[in-house]
Amino acid sequence: MAILVLQEVVTNWGKDQRGGEGAALRNRTPNVAPLPLNQITERRYTSLHHAYWFGGEASQVVHNCLSTDPPVGAKKDRCFTLDLQPKEVRVQFAWNSRCGAPRREWAQAELIAPLDRWVQMVYNGRHSGNYNGRWYYTRRAINVGLFSSLSEDLFTGTEPVDRYSLISSLR
Repeated sequence: MAILVLQEVVTNWGKDQRGGEGAALRNRTPNVAPLPLNQITERRYTSLHHAYWFGGEASQVVHNCLSTDPPVGAKKDRCFTLDLQPKEVRVQFAWNSRCGAPRREWAQAELIAPLDRWVQMVYNGRHSGNYNGRWYYTRRAINVGLFSSLSEDLFTGTEPVDRYSLISSLR
C-alpha cells in the first residue's frame, strides 16, 4: 500500500528581519528537508506529516516533527487541500485570508503527483496578531507525494514533477 507524505517547510520572520543579515539568513532556508524517519516507532500507517519550521533571528530550525496518520482533508488554516486517489495525489491551492496578505483571490492551482513522484507549492504571506501584536511573515513550502517506499531523501534526493510558486512582495 502506498503512503501519503506531506511535508510543510515553514519560515517565519518579523518585520525587523526583513532586510540585511536577517533577509540573507532567511533566503538560505531550504524548501525541502530530509524526513526524520527515526522519529517513527510504529510500522503500520497510511500517511506521514512532516512539520519543519524555521524562525528566530538566526532562522534556525525551531520545529522538526514527523507524525503518522494525520488527517489529510481540508483544514481551515490551510491554503491547500489534498485529494488522495489510488495511484496519485492531487494538491489544490486556493488563496484565502489565512494565506496572508496581500489579497490574491485569483490565485488557484492544482498539481498532480503520480505514484513515487512529488509536487511542491510555495507561497508567502504577511500576517497580524501574533503574540506581540506586530506583523509577521511566512514562506510555506508544501511538498506532497504518494510513495511505495520511504527514505529520508524522498524530497531532498529528487526534483518535484511539478511546482507552483506564489511569492509576492511583502511590505
